[in-house]
Amino acid sequence: MPGNNFNFYFIYKHCLGLYLNQTSKILEIEQKYFMKRRVFIAIKISKPLEDEIKKWTEDFTKIAGWPFDESRFPRQVNHVRWLSKKNLHITIIPPFEVENIELVSDKLKNAEWKINSFNIHFAKASFGPNPRSPSIIWAEGRTPNEILKLKDALEGELQINAGRQSFLTHITLARFRPELFSSFKIKKLNERINWNESVSSFVLMESRASPEEADYEILEEFAF
Repeated sequence: MPGNNFNFYFIYKHCLGLYLNQTSKILEIEQKYFMKRRVFIAIKISKPLEDEIKKWTEDFTKIAGWPFDESRFPRQVNHVRWLSKKNLHITIIPPFEVENIELVSDKLKNAEWKINSFNIHFAKASFGPNPRSPSIIWAEGRTPNEILKLKDALEGELQINAGRQSFLTHITLARFRPELFSSFKIKKLNERINWNESVSSFVLMESRASPEEADYEILEEFAF
């Protein structure tokens, strides 16, 4: 009898392993081909600019007098969330949902991009998008014609229309709840910066929710 019990246990473990393995594969296939995923197209920030941003945020935090009196706010409100280096980017096409990532990737791979490399200059760091009731700190850049050409070409390939009217070249540096703004020592932010980025590619990124902040993963990079 003990031997029979052992054989039964071995068979049970083997079958359970096969089941879990198949379930994992099914979930992987569903996620890859059938579940909607939130993606967007952006310009990746270079290492030199990442370092400049890091230094600026450290200096600004000291000037702004943070941390501030957090006792006045609920826990979920009481902090400014600076974006990590890996999450810094310049959005070209805002988030949209897709079921088949590979189909999007193939479209972007096979397209003929008649775009020359270009530079973006960032001249100002400020509160936004509404200065009176802001929720982010961002770096505002001049919008070169090339980035609008790239945006139009991408929209054509993907058959989406994000609209030109509200397009503003920027890098989001930090996020916070609007109700937190009243506690800031600095109420107006219009700091001159001199940041430059050279652009010769774009990336397909996926947005994933996390408790602290949205997390972004680069899925693929495309040169033009």
